[in-house]
Amino acid sequence: MVEFNPQEPGTVTAQASSTSTDPESSTANNTGAVITVFIAPAPAPSIAGISPTSGPVGQTVTITGNNLANATAVIFNGQTGSDDDVTVTPNAGGTNTSVSVTVPVGVTFGPISVKTPGGVATSTQTFTPPFALTSFKPANNEMTVARNASVVLSFSQNVPTASAARIRVFSSQVGSLSQAQVVVNNNVVTITPAPFYFKPGETVNVVVPNTVVNGSGQAISNPQTFDFVVATENGTASFGGAIEKTTNANPANEVLGDVDGDGKLDLIVTNYGNGSGTTISILRNTGTNGVPNFANKQDFSVGTGATGPYNIAIGDLDGDGKLDVVTSNDATNNVSVFRNTSTGVGNIAFAAAQLITVGATPYGLFIGDVDGDAKQDIATANEGGNSVSILRNTSTGTGNISFAAKVDYTVGGGPYGVAIADIDQDGKQDIISANSTGNSISVLRNLITAPGAFVAASFATKVDFTTAGFPVTLGVGDLDSDGRPDVVSSNNRGNNVSVLRNISTGVGNIAFATKVDFTVGTGPAGIALGDLNSDGKLDIATSDYGSGGTTGGGNTVSIRLNQISAPGTITAASFGARATVTVGSGPNNVLLGDLDGDGDLDIVTANQGGTGNTTSVRINATSLPPQPLPVELINFVAQAEGRNSVSLTWATAQEKHNAGFVVERSTDGKQFADLGYVAGNGTATVRHDYAWLDDKLPAGVSTLYYRLRQLDSDGTATTSVIRTVSLGAATAGFQVFPTSSVDGKLHYRFTGAASEDAYLDIYTLTGQYLGRRVVGTLSNGAVSVSDLAAGGYIVRYTSGDKSYASRFFVR
Repeated sequence: MVEFNPQEPGTVTAQASSTSTDPESSTANNTGAVITVFIAPAPAPSIAGISPTSGPVGQTVTITGNNLANATAVIFNGQTGSDDDVTVTPNAGGTNTSVSVTVPVGVTFGPISVKTPGGVATSTQTFTPPFALTSFKPANNEMTVARNASVVLSFSQNVPTASAARIRVFSSQVGSLSQAQVVVNNNVVTITPAPFYFKPGETVNVVVPNTVVNGSGQAISNPQTFDFVVATENGTASFGGAIEKTTNANPANEVLGDVDGDGKLDLIVTNYGNGSGTTISILRNTGTNGVPNFANKQDFSVGTGATGPYNIAIGDLDGDGKLDVVTSNDATNNVSVFRNTSTGVGNIAFAAAQLITVGATPYGLFIGDVDGDAKQDIATANEGGNSVSILRNTSTGTGNISFAAKVDYTVGGGPYGVAIADIDQDGKQDIISANSTGNSISVLRNLITAPGAFVAASFATKVDFTTAGFPVTLGVGDLDSDGRPDVVSSNNRGNNVSVLRNISTGVGNIAFATKVDFTVGTGPAGIALGDLNSDGKLDIATSDYGSGGTTGGGNTVSIRLNQISAPGTITAASFGARATVTVGSGPNNVLLGDLDGDGDLDIVTANQGGTGNTTSVRINATSLPPQPLPVELINFVAQAEGRNSVSLTWATAQEKHNAGFVVERSTDGKQFADLGYVAGNGTATVRHDYAWLDDKLPAGVSTLYYRLRQLDSDGTATTSVIRTVSLGAATAGFQVFPTSSVDGKLHYRFTGAASEDAYLDIYTLTGQYLGRRVVGTLSNGAVSVSDLAAGGYIVRYTSGDKSYASRFFVR
């Protein structure tokens, strides 16, 4: 018998041997005979077509053609699919075959090839994998993200720098990170917060819109929005340090945000006036060295035709990096939109409010990107219309804020509160309302497939979930650390909160477990979720308004600390016993934020009841001294001083192991050279100012680029954003004379009208800040420098929005 199993064309030679045990049959078994068999070559494969010609990782692709039997590999433009994913299916005729394969990770645009024993066939058609976001961090709903954490986005294909710039990171307390450092490394985009780090306890929203494209101009196939929460540190949930600040009549709600860009959270309050108010008040945070303080109120009108500003929200509506303000005016059924025109620290200003019509009695208000176009939209809960109004942001750039007309969606009875969150984890923001008379929340699932005008089909029909009595406001966050946002309602007539655990199982499946109620104070009106004791879990705080109608009568904030030990369960034991913090009379809302810069969450309330007309601040007693972060730049400014010099100034909010800064300059924005070094202040928790004067400019250039390379004491380095400077004509706006002081005075002259708060800042030549001399409207004068040692210095004169720098010497 001869046995062989041919696999390749050619000849096979075998020697026959007897297998019989019968000696009489030996004549039939000529052992030793040689048998030669010729094996014909396997036929060459060919490909007739591929289907589909585009698809994501995991998509099954079928290749049809001839002689595809015994295929050993399918190759996508050089990328081989997993052997486990290749199957061969003969066609009915038997001569043609089809090969099915699962698209592997890393596929790029190009033809598909099939390898068989007969050779390799390549398709004339090309396969186009969709351009997609493949991973991101921080994770969706991650709870303890570091303040200086970068957002890292990985894509299936390379991303042009201009395309990456369309991604938006929205800080709820600072605004969009317009000066963020964006680094593109092929298919990975890294966004580092700047000029400030994230704020403790705040929610950050990241939007990857469908305008992000690959190098071929192909739009992303899975635009995404996701949220994360910034970690707190050293909180004890023990509160003191009472501060009471005066507002106008009946402050109903307020928000915390850095309005003037100084790195500190300011208070913005609605002066409801029990329906007749017409203003908001801003109280600027003037605290220093970790001690909170606030300036007296600064009022702004909600606009002619607007009355009863009840709720308030903030967001960067025109993408300029500044927080704009919106109020919902329940007496006039509209919202007031205030564009932030502040020009610097301490200079808070807003353009006149523009009014936009919404539904009847808009008590609830929320700002967020509903359609995924990287612009923040407005949602109101309309108690008088049983609806939610959505205003789509149609702004076209800095200074141009506009919204499309409202589109209304039906929710449950008497909606008081509204929130936006991705409940089913499909990368789209859904709408949630608190329905006071319906004793429920309504969820509207987002069905938008691409940015554009909102229509009836943009959201699914509401789905209701039961709460306790008269829910008025909502808190949304991942309470049990399972990666899904849960919902908490404050129930004004139930004197409790209802916790609804998110048990949604996937895209399109929105579900919540039966509510679990927790007792708080009488008449809870406002609610906030935040990590008050810095254990990595969201706690619950409510403002207990009381039962006295317009007077309230309550004066406490209730706190229930999160004691959940494992994801997936919320029971009656999940939150600790009620603790209270005393505040002003009739607190209608409660906010959490780091007002003193120590890393933990403090409490703020707007006290609508009674006649006190105040906002209360209570400070969280930190368990340890504040821990500074790596260097946090407050600002970095490069400014031409005519054509002969460029002045650089920057400031840090805090520093950790900061050895110093290397000042770098470039003529093309790509290749940078060192100019000099400015020593840092090591580890510090207070502001430090620095400066550098570049008065040795290269000849023949009209544009220069500057950046800072910050050095840690361990040798690691971080580069700042790049500042571009256009060199203008020579100017004599500011002069010092003589440039050498011999009489202990610095003489100066400013050409122009000086502002009342004009001042001179003095630095060493190595950039160390020495102090300020306020000169006011005196544009031609002298200040004492007798306290300065002999040597060279830099002086910067600032008047309003104009600033100039020069060198001088003390002899």
